[in-house]
Amino acid sequence: MEHSTISEALIGGVVCGTIAAGFIWQLFRPWKLEWLWLTCFILTSIIVFFFGPSMPNPFMM
Repeated sequence: MEHSTISEALIGGVVCGTIAAGFIWQLFRPWKLEWLWLTCFILTSIIVFFFGPSMPNPFMM
């Protein structure tokens, strides 16, 4: 099992911080539900696209 490098940890921190800031920002806007779901979908798509290949697959063990 390999350990994360500092750059991977920094990227993960930036991504998680951006997601958290986006959630907080969206909660205080009018028409928040449409934008909240759209933001969740876009961020999830980006994360899965970039980090999906490195995530462990429980079906391939």
